[in-house]
Amino acid sequence: MVDGGFSALCLLFLFLVTLLPVSMNVFGCYPTISPAIALYTLNLAGCGLALVLLTWYAVFHRQLLERTIGHQRWEHALYYGLPLSVLLLSSLLLLLFTSATLLVIGCWMLIPAMVSLARLIGRRRQALVGHGEKPAP
Repeated sequence: MVDGGFSALCLLFLFLVTLLPVSMNVFGCYPTISPAIALYTLNLAGCGLALVLLTWYAVFHRQLLERTIGHQRWEHALYYGLPLSVLLLSSLLLLLFTSATLLVIGCWMLIPAMVSLARLIGRRRQALVGHGEKPAP
């Protein structure tokens, strides 16, 4: 059964997704202006964090998914969505200390490395579970 909290999180995520064309357009028109970079980055990070929160709520708070599938979805959100959102938000800290907006955009080049690291951690965790060992939390 879906409740008000789940609906609110869905609406928040959908709202942030609908803002993506606007923030992309602003960033596309003004790629070297700090507020444009901040808007785009906050929008992307907000989408990721809203999806992680929505997944957590669906899996643990409401138990809307079967246990095995729910935990797989949660691990996916935890390994991919959360680190990428944190990377995007931390790249914004550079805007506070430097006017070199290219440095902030350069931080986004770490995204493929983070995805690869998340895949490696996920495979390692599955291998441990497959061998009957209990993985570290």
